[in-house]
Amino acid sequence: TVLGQIAGGLTAQGLPALTSVYAPAVLSTGDNITLTANGQLESINLGGLTTAGGGLVVASNPNLSSLTLETLETVAGDLTVSDSVVTALTLPALLSTVASMSVTNNQALTSVTAELLTSVGATLTLHNNGDLSDLQMPLLTSADSILITQNPKLPDWAILDLNQAPNGELAGKV
Repeated sequence: TVLGQIAGGLTAQGLPALTSVYAPAVLSTGDNITLTANGQLESINLGGLTTAGGGLVVASNPNLSSLTLETLETVAGDLTVSDSVVTALTLPALLSTVASMSVTNNQALTSVTAELLTSVGATLTLHNNGDLSDLQMPLLTSADSILITQNPKLPDWAILDLNQAPNGELAGKV
């Protein structure tokens, strides 16, 4: 039997020996997905997940280098990715988050791509991602607020037109 839906949530927190979360057959959850404070966690594969019925929090996993969320369309709460060594956050199917979207303190992160994202229900935060230089959210039309700070390699035009710089120039830094 393949587990396709979790009626409640999915939590892996404070598990010092956990190195991988492999659940590509999980299509949806009814509540939060919380994967936090797992010191040895290196990879998370939720490649079949389309709906998080609550928030999706991936935080304080200092060795996390691989995060697979290929089919994620909707997050019914906050979407948080923080304190990892993930180099690319790719969300090719993400349409919306009901609450906030926060990508913070990921020093190796170079790109955030959510090409179908149209709506963030609360605040979109990109903070303290030291290597972030590429931000692609071309369809984003709605967010309560946007906070982009301390991403020294991200051009200041990125949030205005996420596809190209004004006049084709790299005008500065956010």
